[in-house]
Amino acid sequence: MAVKGLLIASRAELSSRLGVLESNVAKLHLYGQKAEGDLARPFKVQGGFMDSLTGNQSGPQTDAASIKAAEKAGGKSE
Repeated sequence: MAVKGLLIASRAELSSRLGVLESNVAKLHLYGQKAEGDLARPFKVQGGFMDSLTGNQSGPQTDAASIKAAEKAGGKSE
């Protein structure tokens, strides 16, 4: 029985590590794909576990007003 649990745990570990090879950064740098479409920066960030529980699916704000407000709050000068 202990061997079965070990096999399941090692399979889960392996699949999580292989997920890195499917990331956008890996597609750009390892596979040499062009930064177009979904691979264009900034990358779209998917919500985390808590976002799915709370229903907060907003993600980063990229409109001009939000960017100016964030720069002002961060002390960036023009």
